[in-house]
Amino acid sequence: MGVSRDQLLALKALIEDEEGPYFAMESDEERKAALEAKSIVEHPRVAMAEVQRILMASGEWWAIKSAAATNPHAEMTMDMLGAMFDDLDVHHATTQGVFDALQAASLLSAESRASIEALGTVYRSPAEVAGIGPKVRIGWFDRARVL
Repeated sequence: MGVSRDQLLALKALIEDEEGPYFAMESDEERKAALEAKSIVEHPRVAMAEVQRILMASGEWWAIKSAAATNPHAEMTMDMLGAMFDDLDVHHATTQGVFDALQAASLLSAESRASIEALGTVYRSPAEVAGIGPKVRIGWFDRARVL
């Protein structure tokens, strides 16, 4: 796979930034390893259909739906799941509070919660975030330096 000029320019900016972590590294092999490490955590929104799928597969959907008549957190959950939006920030404080309350009421298992939260957690490398790609080739460092 080739590398574009834009990718090389992004790499150059990273390795020539005297304040950045890659400038002081001893070798391009060390830079390559650091740039490819999945060290950046991102929290994308999760499709409501995926949240619903997990809750339905575990049987918790119907328990939450039944409890909605008497439990305000279960009611809030059903409102949230039936809302007019396509996705949910599962790491938002309000959502976490609802999850906490559902767990306290034994309406949401730790396993289902972990499955839902895992969908909203992505690990990316600095190279991916910079638009270089998931892999960096050693030869690209010299090519970037001469731009």
